[in-house]
Amino acid sequence: MWADASGRSRRFSPREIDDAASEDTEVRFGFLAPRKADQVYQGRLEYLPDNWLDVSRATPRIKPGYKKAVPPSSLPPNVGHNSAPN
Repeated sequence: MWADASGRSRRFSPREIDDAASEDTEVRFGFLAPRKADQVYQGRLEYLPDNWLDVSRATPRIKPGYKKAVPPSSLPPNVGHNSAPN
């Protein structure tokens, strides 16, 4: 899917599986997957790859080069878009 966050809401649209780039910097490619209570990744930093984290401070942070790669949490309604996250 393509995720377009250029407006006030995030919009999802289908893409070909081999389309992995867009000229628009506000459009990202990826996959939509349902979140289940028993899956490992629940959006917390400790579940991201170690090399994505800067642990040089007391509080670990995501390295700048990986911030856009963190899977976003979205609840798209069946019309294909959702409200912008706060």
